[in-house]
Amino acid sequence: MHNSNPTQTTWESPRDIPLVSPQDAVEAAIEELRPRYQIALGEYHKRLEGAFYALLRGAGSAEDLRDVVYIAHRIAGTAGNFGLDDLGQRAREVDEALGPIADAPKQALRHLGLVARLIAALSSTVNKKAS
Repeated sequence: MHNSNPTQTTWESPRDIPLVSPQDAVEAAIEELRPRYQIALGEYHKRLEGAFYALLRGAGSAEDLRDVVYIAHRIAGTAGNFGLDDLGQRAREVDEALGPIADAPKQALRHLGLVARLIAALSSTVNKKAS
């Protein structure tokens, strides 16, 4: 007897187990992670804005700059998995520009435009998903 419920965890025969392609399994896992990723992006947005304004005022520390680089690196490495290629590209630009000078906040001033563009892309992404 074949049970047609695909969420069932026990089957009478191995032939009754529904087959799922590896691609479908990955896509399902990504969809399951999407809500947590959106929450993380919201947190990253808040942290980036705080560090950005501190750096812009000249009051930013090396810790602020390292946080910007850390967040940019995380987003650059994960955004594409969720179909957020533009966000990932913006983050990669920040990571590549600021990563080598992550301990020199005064040198980072000339790259704050990249950070502003990342914040704008992140804001757009977070606000789009929230509505």
